[in-house]
Amino acid sequence: LLKTKQRTTIVLCLFLVMIGWFVSVRSAHAFTIPDHKYPRTAAFFLKTSPFLEDEIQSLAKFQLVILDAQVQFHQSLVLKRLRDMNPTIVLLAYTSGVEYPTYRLDTIERPGGIWHRIGERLSPEWFLKTVDGKNVSFWPGNVLMNPGARNAAGVTYAEHLADFLSREVMTTGLWDGLFFDTVWDSIYWVNPTIDSDRDGVADDKEKVDRAWRDGQNLFFKALRDRFGDRYLLVGNGVLEPYAHYLNGRMFEGFPDPSEGGWAGSVKRYRAISLLGAPPHVTAINSDTKNTGNWKDWKRMRYGLTTTLLF
Repeated sequence: LLKTKQRTTIVLCLFLVMIGWFVSVRSAHAFTIPDHKYPRTAAFFLKTSPFLEDEIQSLAKFQLVILDAQVQFHQSLVLKRLRDMNPTIVLLAYTSGVEYPTYRLDTIERPGGIWHRIGERLSPEWFLKTVDGKNVSFWPGNVLMNPGARNAAGVTYAEHLADFLSREVMTTGLWDGLFFDTVWDSIYWVNPTIDSDRDGVADDKEKVDRAWRDGQNLFFKALRDRFGDRYLLVGNGVLEPYAHYLNGRMFEGFPDPSEGGWAGSVKRYRAISLLGAPPHVTAINSDTKNTGNWKDWKRMRYGLTTTLLF
């Protein structure tokens, strides 16, 4: 993910099954649903070092491919080749709306990359802080941003990032949508001393989490205001608080005990078609739990069969 070393090939899952995927009509029109046969598959492949030919050939076999947004800045030919090899492929640009790699920026990308460009106009007011002024971090090297915070000019981080992604990423015509990591409905659990409004007082859980959700909704709304329904917006995390704007989500490490195991995850999976913004996109991510055992066919079948229930 964003948290991994970017120069290393990351294959979070060897086999993802997509329940719905959609081809963009590159105009002002909304997405339409192609008549693809089941099982529908997706690849989640976060590599920023040069792609190998066999990797490109393999990725072209999937109906949906999620690649790091950095690919467009240094390897845009990969995206063009994938679309030439598979005209109905859906390409999503991976990024995050609430994290910034402050302490490892120069180790994950070259100058001119997406994070360097985003950072050129960052305001100090946009960083999520504790009551004693420290940055809040979930993953080493990354700091959390406060999407709803305004700078001296009255601009929020949500507006800043939405404007950047619209101008620098989606206008290239290389992508069919955006895929966001770290889409959570709460943040208090990361650090109980967060001061969301920077008034010098640690906020309680309700206030922190409400500000966090409001900030992300502001961000997703800003994107929808720019895109309408021309592009997909998919999250890695919860959907419910942002269902008005997101087309769906990925279930990472399915089934997740924190979501009620298989029964709880399936309940949420079913709800996406009722809650999310159309067209709906759901990915069941039956990964290896970092064991490297890609021959765990039982686990693979568990995820595959689940996707076919709805």
